[in-house]
Amino acid sequence: MKYIWFLPLSLLMLASCDDHLLGTTESAPCVRQPPLTYENFGLPMIEKNCAGCHSSLHAGIDRSNAPVGVDFDTWDGILLWADRIHVRTYEDLTMPPTGGLTEVELDDFDEWMRCEVFPNAERF
Repeated sequence: MKYIWFLPLSLLMLASCDDHLLGTTESAPCVRQPPLTYENFGLPMIEKNCAGCHSSLHAGIDRSNAPVGVDFDTWDGILLWADRIHVRTYEDLTMPPTGGLTEVELDDFDEWMRCEVFPNAERF
């Protein structure tokens, strides 16, 4: 019984915390230096996890059921399909089908999409 004071105090502390300490659905700001770019992050990530199926160089069975035309082997292809890439990889976790990315890879992927890909995809 001597710890009853702890519960109200802990609730007060929790209620007074900033949202970023509690965790929110808002994404982190783009402040990494150097930033994640197509060259230093995106291209290697796409080549490793996506281009095995989503490449204009593959046809038929070599695409492993990836729809024809849904290709990520160019920057423009990534920009064109940016929303779907993000949903399938980061939100639905259905890509890559051979196994998901690690938590760190997912966080970096989300940051790259938000900070470099989406701002550039607005032109499509």
